[in-house]
Amino acid sequence: MSRYIPPALRGKQNAAASPAARATRNDRETQPSPANFFSYNEIHHHYWPEWDPYKDPYTAARRKSGQEVSEDATIGIDQGEASKPAESTDSKTPHDEAKDGVKDAEKEEVHDNGGFLESQHGTLNGSAAKKDELVYMMIFRGANPRWPTDKIVFVHTNLRLLPKSKGNEAETGTTNSDTPAAAEERSSDLPSNSSSPFASSSQPSLPTCIAVFAQPEKCYTTHEPDSRNFKFVGYHKIQHMQLLQPHSAELVHMLKQKWDLGRKRESKRVAESWKSSLNQEWAVLKLVLDYDANSNLENPKVEHLEDRNLGEKKNVTPQKSVNGLLKEMRMEENKDSKEGPEDVTGASDT
Repeated sequence: MSRYIPPALRGKQNAAASPAARATRNDRETQPSPANFFSYNEIHHHYWPEWDPYKDPYTAARRKSGQEVSEDATIGIDQGEASKPAESTDSKTPHDEAKDGVKDAEKEEVHDNGGFLESQHGTLNGSAAKKDELVYMMIFRGANPRWPTDKIVFVHTNLRLLPKSKGNEAETGTTNSDTPAAAEERSSDLPSNSSSPFASSSQPSLPTCIAVFAQPEKCYTTHEPDSRNFKFVGYHKIQHMQLLQPHSAELVHMLKQKWDLGRKRESKRVAESWKSSLNQEWAVLKLVLDYDANSNLENPKVEHLEDRNLGEKKNVTPQKSVNGLLKEMRMEENKDSKEGPEDVTGASDT
């Protein structure tokens, strides 16, 4: 006996259960990204023209496995190492694991692909013309929980692109007198258009005119390197920078804040991340809009890769809409109906 459905709900239920309705929702989920959204690969190729993402072994491995390309895909682990299967640590002592973490942090693999350093796949990036300068930043959704509200970024890769000063000991996390939280709160209270927020001579000259690309908080696309889920959010400058030394109390405080406010992770992953992250130097960056750069410079002209004859294109069959599928079915039916009598006649002649 079928379940009774009130008349007022029958039409809605049938519409929701129909294949057309389900396909329409799928079409909405797989629709192309807007023209002002770019993929991870497209942005990197814009600044490194000789770099071919389709020939990059790490990018290909991530694309195949669907792994996130953020530097925090496995927090505290080098991206090159993140794509490799985890080794068993049953026979290793804590001392050995700490040493391995230091080696991973210091390891910088260079892949001969347009002069692009593999370690530059991350939040801080240089360019082919300015390899040793901070040119653009990639803000990954969920990896920087303070970015949407305070424009604060936690980063541990490519710190060589940040300026350092000998008189900057007070900003390096070697003392407990100024924690990252205190420094962040102090910087967030300053005017956003202040060109020199700190009068201290220990603060080095900080980079300006940094192109920032960020993933929206609500993003319907995937984390694959070909997915267009990054948007240019303007040119920024670093208002305040604080370096956190390995194993310092400030670093512990920052990591707790990062993980408590950020994405939830498995307890095993968090434990492994602690071991590796505490062995590395981190930086806390407070960014503000660079009004001069945004007024005088054009937005980066990032091109979509399918518009260029670049590398080996993926052999992907485009998804068809429901109307397109129904149209093809009708065409096949009409074709069969026309060919049917001819086939019958031909069969009788034989």
